[in-house]
Amino acid sequence: MEFGLNENFSQFILNFLKIRHLNRSISYKIVQNRTFSIGIIIEKYITKTIINSFGIIMLSEQNLKAAYQYYNQACESQRNGDYLTAIQNYRLSIINFPTIEAYIHLSSALSKHGRYEEAIEKCLSALRIDSKEYSAYNYIGYYFIKMKKYNSAKVWLDFALSFDSNKSKHFTYFNLGIIHEKRGEWYQAIEMFDNAIKIKSDFHKAEKKLILLTAKLN
Repeated sequence: MEFGLNENFSQFILNFLKIRHLNRSISYKIVQNRTFSIGIIIEKYITKTIINSFGIIMLSEQNLKAAYQYYNQACESQRNGDYLTAIQNYRLSIINFPTIEAYIHLSSALSKHGRYEEAIEKCLSALRIDSKEYSAYNYIGYYFIKMKKYNSAKVWLDFALSFDSNKSKHFTYFNLGIIHEKRGEWYQAIEMFDNAIKIKSDFHKAEKKLILLTAKLN
């Protein structure tokens, strides 16, 4: 069975194949506007199975398509604020094939209901797929802040900062600033908020925090 791959589906499949459990990264370039047999691509690059921390997962075109469809439905539900439906569909996507994106977005949806421990577990599942996924460290740090476990939060956020690939360092610095503010360490908090603004000049939440703390010191 063959079907065309659009850009979004191509990227989704590419993310599927970035597996690091065997200490190697599997990836390939999808040439757009062509028709591929997903079964042939999978067989060529990873035979017909992938070994992950949960055991052997048999791949099929139906699994991949179902995972992609449930993932898109979950994202749509989450955008509309229907987090319970999003949670259900993210889980269904993961059942068909677990991905970093599904785990992390599932964690976000769970957090909207205050289910922070479950959210952390999902981020850890994402890290079992790729231990260098910086967003998982950012989210875990944020969830620990919401649980008022500031020491644990700082450990995970410091890890997030260590990755050069971290494209959300302004959020990392902001959350570190929140930790220092909660501890009454205002000078350190100001430094973190200032770092966040240096990365993203229109980061208004950080600007507001910086102004408030600077006023307190004066």
